[in-house]
Amino acid sequence: FPSHDTVLPVFQMIVDIADLPREEAYRALNMGIGYVVALPASALPQWEAVIRAYPQFKYYQIGEVVSGHQDVKLLG
Repeated sequence: FPSHDTVLPVFQMIVDIADLPREEAYRALNMGIGYVVALPASALPQWEAVIRAYPQFKYYQIGEVVSGHQDVKLLG
């Protein structure tokens, strides 16, 4: 997952000026994560095989959808 160091400066500026908590910034602004692909866990090996053919693109598994209380939890 992209670290604080990889957050685009414009997003960090918004967070600083608005005094946004980290969780709210990621929920509301997506913090410049970019393109998101949501797929079933069973499809992950296929996705990884395809994306490896394009080394110029980095990918991160940034979360999972689970049943339960509708909260966003940032890990790491």
